[in-house]
Amino acid sequence: TEVQALSSSVRSFQTTTSNSIGTVCGWQSSMADERFPTMDGSTSTTSIQYYQEQLTGAIPSQFGLMTELTTFSLNTNQLGSTIPSQLGNLVKVTSNFAMRSNSLTSAIPTELGKLVSMVTSFYLSTNKLTATIPTELGRLSKMFHSFSLASNSLTSSIPSELGAFNRIALAFDVGTNLLSKAIPSELGGLVGMKTFLNLGSNKLSLAIPTELGNLVKLSTSFVLQSNKLCDDIPTQVQALSSTVVSGFSISTGNSLGSTCCEVLSDTTCNPTTLPTLLPSSGPTSLPTTTAPTPLPSFVPTMVCVAGTYVSEAGVCTECDIGRYTEDTMPPWPTSCSRCPVGKINIATGSSSCTACDEGKLSSSDRSSCGDCDAGTFVFNATSCEDCPSGYYAPTAQVDACLECGAGDHTKVASKATTCSSCDGGTYSEDLAINCSICAVGTASSSRAASCSDCEAGKHAGVGQSRCDSCDGGTWSNATASSCTACAAGRSSGTSAAVCTACDAGKRSDSGASSCESCDGGTYSAAGSHNCTSCVQGTYSSGGAAICLNCDSGKRSDSGASSCESCAGGTWSNATASSCTACAAGRSSGTSAAVCTACDAGKRSDGGASSCESCAGGRYSAAGSATCAACAGGTFSNAGAASCTDCASGTHSDEASSACTKCDGGTWSNASASSCVTCVAGRSSTTGSASCEDCKTGEFSTSGSASCTACAAGQYQSSTGSSSCVNCTTGKHSASTGSSICDSCAEGYFASDKGMVSCEKCASESQYGSDYTSAEGSPTCNLCVRESYMDDGECFEKPEGVIRTHAGTTLESMSLERGWYRFAPSAAGVYLCPSIPNCRGGKIRSNESTDTSLCRDGSYGCVRAQKQKAHPSFLGAGTVREQY
Repeated sequence: TEVQALSSSVRSFQTTTSNSIGTVCGWQSSMADERFPTMDGSTSTTSIQYYQEQLTGAIPSQFGLMTELTTFSLNTNQLGSTIPSQLGNLVKVTSNFAMRSNSLTSAIPTELGKLVSMVTSFYLSTNKLTATIPTELGRLSKMFHSFSLASNSLTSSIPSELGAFNRIALAFDVGTNLLSKAIPSELGGLVGMKTFLNLGSNKLSLAIPTELGNLVKLSTSFVLQSNKLCDDIPTQVQALSSTVVSGFSISTGNSLGSTCCEVLSDTTCNPTTLPTLLPSSGPTSLPTTTAPTPLPSFVPTMVCVAGTYVSEAGVCTECDIGRYTEDTMPPWPTSCSRCPVGKINIATGSSSCTACDEGKLSSSDRSSCGDCDAGTFVFNATSCEDCPSGYYAPTAQVDACLECGAGDHTKVASKATTCSSCDGGTYSEDLAINCSICAVGTASSSRAASCSDCEAGKHAGVGQSRCDSCDGGTWSNATASSCTACAAGRSSGTSAAVCTACDAGKRSDSGASSCESCDGGTYSAAGSHNCTSCVQGTYSSGGAAICLNCDSGKRSDSGASSCESCAGGTWSNATASSCTACAAGRSSGTSAAVCTACDAGKRSDGGASSCESCAGGRYSAAGSATCAACAGGTFSNAGAASCTDCASGTHSDEASSACTKCDGGTWSNASASSCVTCVAGRSSTTGSASCEDCKTGEFSTSGSASCTACAAGQYQSSTGSSSCVNCTTGKHSASTGSSICDSCAEGYFASDKGMVSCEKCASESQYGSDYTSAEGSPTCNLCVRESYMDDGECFEKPEGVIRTHAGTTLESMSLERGWYRFAPSAAGVYLCPSIPNCRGGKIRSNESTDTSLCRDGSYGCVRAQKQKAHPSFLGAGTVREQY
């Protein structure tokens, strides 16, 4: 409860998640038993009661984990096996621990001695329990109702520790077992007993302890029968027969009146001291020489006569009227016998009784003969017997008196003539002499057989005829003698069995009949005496069980009934007692849970409710307190999150809001803070990202916005040139912007560099019509096809020389077929005598003339010698001199 109370003040109270709160420690789901549907391990379980459910099998040991139980009852089933020792852990059981009428076996666990809170009943009767009764059960001394182990097979002696049960009133029952040895004298401590002490049907032996005479409150059922008890009944115990009005059973099945040494095989009779009240001059001892066993060492010292008995004081005393003795020899009787039915005596010290006259009856005290009176009954037609306790006779009855039933009483212990009803506030059971006054906490109407317990919420003093309701603001348990004021933090209406804890959010002083709501700004847990102020950062309205946390963006002082919103430019977490100014670079509106970072492109000072945009040429990241200048080569518009690089072909200075285009003849890469001058051979227009190479046929100087075409007579074959080149001799360019110079055509020449055009060989004064040139010639150094050149001059080709090609030289002249000449350097050309044998062509430099110009198989007159002419050359049969 103390920990749960923290939930009202702890902001994050987490205890139950992933735990087993509400289930007893050690409990597992596997422990579920379908026989016991309430056995779920819940800590709220306080009572287990299964009566006549026909349950079988063993009692689960897991019941021992349910330590909040106050009642544990499994009566009248068919449960077997042993009693789990774990049940000794049920130390909160107070009202009832009961497993009677089952088939439980073996010993009673000693651990049950730990049930020291037990105040009502402990029942294990009618089972099959064996072994000894644990002495530890003597610790259960708070019980006031019943203790029963009857009808088992328990052995050995009754533990003396059970004598501590001085509060038990209704039943102490260990009857019908196998208990033996002497009755413990400590049982005389059961002084609270009112009804039913049962030690019967066992094997108890030896004498009845005189201490049992202390049980003077006992009114019914004093049972010692069917044991092995012996010796005389102690006077104190016998005296109980006058108050135990029914069920006084001690003699049957015992050997009372006989000495124990005579009836018990394990007991030896020893000599006893004889009376010493007679004169000492008598004999002091008896002969021992012939006696088989030792005799007492003392002899009688007094002699009583018939009509007397030895009193407790050790003197001879006369019998009362109606009683007699007839002994004349010792041992002297210790009591007198009542006269038999139909006889009387009218003097003390009588040794005999006298028969009544015929037709007359002896009185119950055997003091007279006559007719029977009211309050008596005729016994065997011979005597008048007084009505015993609880019986009555308005007139003399035959054989028995009338029973006085429950709710009535006879007012006298014997010889009652009336049976009257009990008044309200009193009660009686059957055969009652007097009505008993109802105890506190109980009440009865008239003629009640018992007093009814006052219900919870009511009370009664001693002897009340009804139970009074408790006033509002008080309460009582059942059987209460008075009502108790409700504690602070609780309340009750009339007739309340309990005071109800004030709901959370309410409070009360002691003795309150209702709870009042807490004011706003305070709270209370359930069952509170006072309301507690809410701490800073929380609030409550009236009747609050807890203080609620102020939301983020709000705040409160202690004892607040509501939370205030934070102003713009401030913020708060939940449960805040104050609002905090936003840091520079952030801002907030009202009721802000957080300050929002300024967007990129904006800024703020501390405590700002809004952010302002950066000017052009400046920028900021999100959450900035200031705007930074853009670097050279970049720019920004107003409200920029970042600076933008200038595009290629543009440039900017620091803090620029725009980029400027580069001038013609300059260029820039992106993000340039200045433009670069184009080198010679390159050019650019305004806003260029690069300089372009001048094309072929063009050139430029450094910083040119454009390239210049090469002049006529010049050329440039390379791109990116800073100048043009004159055409070489033999070439020319007729127009500007030439990338190459054109070669002069055949028949033309250019003798100088940088020629715009070529000159024609035939038209020039320094050459004639016989001259021409090859393509691209700086001079006219060839003859036309009709001429050949020899030593730099052109001569007309003689007949027999082929005229199809210009540029022929003396050495390279080629002859037509049928013609020849004598050497490559010879200008003379001759017609062959035998045309078919002269094949024509050129004289090859590595061959002789006759092999170069003659057909195979022939030769010519090219040397100064005579030879026989080849038929094919000179004709058949012809011989000529060759030179």
